[in-house]
Amino acid sequence: MSGQRGQVAVLLAISLVGALLVSGLAVDGGYGFLQWRQAQNAADLGSEAAVQALEPACFGTGSVSNAQVSAAVADVVALDAPLGAGRWQAAYLDQAGSPITGGPALPTTSGAPPSGACGLSVTVTPTWTPFVMQLIGFRSLSATARAGAVVGNNPNDAPANPSAGIVALATSGTHTIYGGGSGQFVINGDILDESAGSPGPNGYADTVDNFQSSSTIIHGEMQAVAADPLDPCFYPAGATEATCPQHSSGYIEYDGGIVGGLPPAPDPLAYVAAPPDSAAACAPATSPAVFNTSPSSGTLSPGVYTSQVTLTGDATLADCGGQPGLYIFEGGLAVCPGAGQTVTATDVTLYSEASSVSVTACGSGKGAHGDGIHLGGQGTITMTGPSSGIYAHMLLFQDRSVAANLGLDDQTGDLGTIRLTGAVYDNSAPGGGGGGTLVSGGLPGLGGGSGGGSIAINGIVVVDRFSTGGTANVTITYDATQVPGLGPVLIQ
Repeated sequence: MSGQRGQVAVLLAISLVGALLVSGLAVDGGYGFLQWRQAQNAADLGSEAAVQALEPACFGTGSVSNAQVSAAVADVVALDAPLGAGRWQAAYLDQAGSPITGGPALPTTSGAPPSGACGLSVTVTPTWTPFVMQLIGFRSLSATARAGAVVGNNPNDAPANPSAGIVALATSGTHTIYGGGSGQFVINGDILDESAGSPGPNGYADTVDNFQSSSTIIHGEMQAVAADPLDPCFYPAGATEATCPQHSSGYIEYDGGIVGGLPPAPDPLAYVAAPPDSAAACAPATSPAVFNTSPSSGTLSPGVYTSQVTLTGDATLADCGGQPGLYIFEGGLAVCPGAGQTVTATDVTLYSEASSVSVTACGSGKGAHGDGIHLGGQGTITMTGPSSGIYAHMLLFQDRSVAANLGLDDQTGDLGTIRLTGAVYDNSAPGGGGGGTLVSGGLPGLGGGSGGGSIAINGIVVVDRFSTGGTANVTITYDATQVPGLGPVLIQ
């Protein structure tokens, strides 16, 4: 009998231990999952908060201290995972999301982020005393959560006036949106025109104009600082036939109405800093690739090109093997493929630091009128901006400190087919004069002839002024998926 009672006691003890384990797993396991979930939220939000604090340093537009970045993470962790407060650590990441060797470990209150710091990896480790498991020897439990974020393209953080296909930033003067020549100018999206214009006796500011025999068709709303931006030849609003002698057979149509008298809006892409030479390299390189040659065809690699590049044959501007590529043209870029030839660029940003390029090698016999980047010729040009990274969707980018234009098919004999996807950006108008104008279609007053071709841009165009001419057909289509945005992007 006593043996049986002993066996029962052993079984009862085992059962009690088993019951404790089950209840411990249920109670402490559930609590532990809650703590891990809170820690993961804290790591996610903490890394994103750090990226927001890091943006000025990443873009080179301001200074940030380690103390500021640490405080941004600490505040989030304390709020979202109280048991993780004081139990977190972080490391800086570069734009590609890779750890920066030798970077300081956070939290710390001294020093500044290392060069190239555009992200942060955060690890949160909350620790607590278990409710039941301590009865069987577990004095503490912990969970670990990790997340990383970098500065990048965030579609939820689009720039102001997100539906504007064209943003003309000139604050004064007429003809800031100008359709000339004999081609067709179509805008699928809104227009944001910043010019107050020069009101005449009829009160019209004449910032949006259509001239000669061209047709301007706007499928969107005209948003303007001027009370009425239209050329007086096109009043009353909605008129489609020119009444001035200079407008021989052209017309303007717009179906989205006009909203005038708006306050000036900021440059929607002002946050995008000029790329440093050091960024013109494919990982794992630590210094930029510098090219002193001027190729005319073939495959080009991302890097800094010290002389003007003139492409006259079949050519490819390559990316970084599936990652975004950056090209910096110190002497400018002229792309003029011949008939039947193609030039392609995918997942790249083309940045010009030149005030003008020569296009005599392209066969026009004319100098480009202040084009930092000239796309023309008689072949096909197809270019797409990066899909990710600091310069996501920034395709053509003119140095803001240099008065220059972006020119598309704007020379005599240009008959190119040009297809651009991404942002076309040029706000280079120092002192409010000169430069910053996207000109298209062989403007007679500029290119010396009629020109022609077909030009399509999907994304957004942000320039000082926008002018068309010649016989080219120009279509600008706002595409929300190709508009640069700015914000933290989770990568881990």
